[in-house]
Amino acid sequence: REGTVVFPREPLLRIEGPLALAQLLETTLLTLVNYPSLVATNAARMRLAAGKDKKLVEFGLRRAQGADGGFSASKYCMIGGFDGTS
Repeated sequence: REGTVVFPREPLLRIEGPLALAQLLETTLLTLVNYPSLVATNAARMRLAAGKDKKLVEFGLRRAQGADGGFSASKYCMIGGFDGTS
């Protein structure tokens, strides 16, 4: 579920099957998990460093790459504890 805490060196899922198919699935699933967890984790660390009394706003919407890159980054920052987006 989105926003669920995960821990390092613990598997999130296991893929079993023919090698070629498993590699295709693995690549797609890694892409869907790595970037969101990276952005949300960094946002959460920034929130902890700034404290609850500060407002955190991200401005990545203007510079993100891809058709939905900015919206994705904004969403993951909000999950990580940011207060707003540009």
